[in-house]
Amino acid sequence: MARPFKDVRYPGVSSRIKNGKLVYRYRGKGMPEIRLPGRPGDPEFEAAYEQATQGQGQKAVIIDLPGLALPKTFGHAARRLEATMEWLDFDEATQQKNARLIERFLQMQVDPAYPLTWRNTPVEHLDADHLRSIIESVFATNRTVAKHLLVAIKKLL
Repeated sequence: MARPFKDVRYPGVSSRIKNGKLVYRYRGKGMPEIRLPGRPGDPEFEAAYEQATQGQGQKAVIIDLPGLALPKTFGHAARRLEATMEWLDFDEATQQKNARLIERFLQMQVDPAYPLTWRNTPVEHLDADHLRSIIESVFATNRTVAKHLLVAIKKLL
């Protein structure tokens, strides 16, 4: 339970005992609780209190999740395909084969000069010329895989 912190120099600061240690926190209106390091008067406490009162709390670290899919991209289409009745009707071997081909396509770069992959590209940006160049590049090495890749891309569309 929070104990009142009686110091007019630090409005909005309260203290409590957590795991046997006295900790200080700042709770402003409409803001999440911000933990303040050290004790009042310490330089790190003063700096953290200054940031908290100015609304400059610590920013959360943004982490890309493994299944990240931006809306209306091929990555999103792949996620939605796996939930369709058509996909669920396939046997496990067919699902794995199609998933491998789709993942291969999603990891391909749109342009070799840029790091953008098809996973993060909106579906509407795939035109006939791009599709032809993708299939022709695979066709040069393996005709059967090119045909199956084309079918897998059509399933995404």
